[in-house]
Amino acid sequence: MEQQPVEMQIRLPEKREKRGSWIWGLIFIIGGVILLAQQVGWLGARYNWWALFILVPALASLGGGFSELQRSGRFGAAVRAGLGGGLILLTLSLMFLFGLDWSKWWPLMVLVAGLTIFLEGFGTEAPVGIGRILNIGLWIGLGAMFLGAGFLAKNLGIYDVSSVFNPLRWWAVAILIPGFGALLGGLASMLRGGKAAIGGFGLLLFGLMMLSVGLIALLGVSWRILTPTLLILAGFAILFGIFRKR
Repeated sequence: MEQQPVEMQIRLPEKREKRGSWIWGLIFIIGGVILLAQQVGWLGARYNWWALFILVPALASLGGGFSELQRSGRFGAAVRAGLGGGLILLTLSLMFLFGLDWSKWWPLMVLVAGLTIFLEGFGTEAPVGIGRILNIGLWIGLGAMFLGAGFLAKNLGIYDVSSVFNPLRWWAVAILIPGFGALLGGLASMLRGGKAAIGGFGLLLFGLMMLSVGLIALLGVSWRILTPTLLILAGFAILFGIFRKR
């Protein structure tokens, strides 16, 4: 009975080493192919080989996230951190590696960051059912992805989002999306009552604030109306909370 834990301590590192070996193999193959292509002239001068030093931790982080997912079978915090951090580093390394024009491709970083935040909302620690859909992280991620995709499509000449919202400011939708999600989440928490109502009230105020800022930016009206608007909405939120308790 006492020897069993010792055997497990010996076998676990071997399994971890096997899971991580393919990552380093892939890294060396990609690095070798890129350096070889650059040496024989297949790649131009704009390809920055030193970006491989960013690519290595990116692939290691992604590999670690997938390995943890296979080991635990759960989309936990370690999996989300590995995949999210890996995606950001991978995007950054590829932009440097292929010498992409940052003036055009910078929205890609916003898009990937939004995707990372969006994945956080699907964690196993999140509430189940409708509570998971109302997770504020999902809505913030959606807003960031909309913003990044809109600017990227416009910069690359794929599609001009402003033509749909003209004369409105389309980028304000990225503020309205998390505001709408926070409003729904706050209302749902307050309707449940109990301890959830306290956090729900704060989330409700946050949602109203975001919606106010988003609408003012979308319509292009004067920012001087923001403060009185927030006061009025806060008053309605307080009254809603009072009458809800009765």
